[in-house]
Amino acid sequence: MDKNHIIFLSVFLIIVTIIFFLFGGGSVDGFDTIDIPLSGIPPQHVKVVKKNPDGSTMRDAAGNIVYGMVKIPAGYYAVPKKNATGNDLFIEGSTTDKDFEFKKVPYGYMASPDRKSITASTQAAQFASYQKDLSASTDTGVFTGSQTEERNYNPLDISGGAYHDTPENLGKFYFYDAEGKLVVSDVSGTNISPVIYYIPGSYKYGASNYVPNYEDSVYMSRTTRQSTVTPVFNTSSILGGFCAQHKGDNLKIEEKCNALDVAACASTSCCVLLGGQKCVAGSANGPTNPANYSDFRVVNKDVYYYEGKCYGNCV
Repeated sequence: MDKNHIIFLSVFLIIVTIIFFLFGGGSVDGFDTIDIPLSGIPPQHVKVVKKNPDGSTMRDAAGNIVYGMVKIPAGYYAVPKKNATGNDLFIEGSTTDKDFEFKKVPYGYMASPDRKSITASTQAAQFASYQKDLSASTDTGVFTGSQTEERNYNPLDISGGAYHDTPENLGKFYFYDAEGKLVVSDVSGTNISPVIYYIPGSYKYGASNYVPNYEDSVYMSRTTRQSTVTPVFNTSSILGGFCAQHKGDNLKIEEKCNALDVAACASTSCCVLLGGQKCVAGSANGPTNPANYSDFRVVNKDVYYYEGKCYGNCV
């Protein structure tokens, strides 16, 4: 066998091994069989039949089958093999030791300590497990008792007290008397219940001779929830706009002018549009704050607009 064949076989065996561990499962025949200790089969191990190199069953000198054990690898769990009818299979020569196969623990699950079962470890897996159990169940989920009780359920039956109050408690209502004691009124023998919703003297604001305290008088006053805020009247300066309202306050006017749109800047009486770009406080004589001429963002500082007219180096 040349070098290329050896490399090809090595790569092929590596790929097969990777596929087995990623997607696998299957028989326990591919795993190392070890002798069973005198103490018995420990956890995470399964009993198997030992095999000869040719694959035949190993037997001792007396012709008895020789048994061993295989450890369930990490990331796998053991599942009993099934026959065509769904019953568990047993290893050769035994009626009690099940014949297992190894399956990879799926995502969202975790193996039990003995690696012979799995449980859901994520919410998605738990929901999938719940759906599977629900689909296999014959219970409708409508009633927690037996199916016989569910079929015999009669909503008009009040004798048992399972679905309604017992007959002794039906037709009764409770209220507090004038002394604050709980009183039971039995109207089970009548067709209608009392129409008096408040027994005189049984509630805080009695039927007569009631004088409210200060807090109650305020609460029951006709002025409750009425606004007590003094109404605001616009002065002539407010009605004249911010130029009149902040007259003499150059910093405030500068702030207001900076916030104006450039299209409306030159129509006010206290703002100028410097260079057609920046709205600042000013008059027909130009910007009020000379520092605006130092703004490098304004290209043409030698022209400004005021009240719709152009001043300076107008083109």
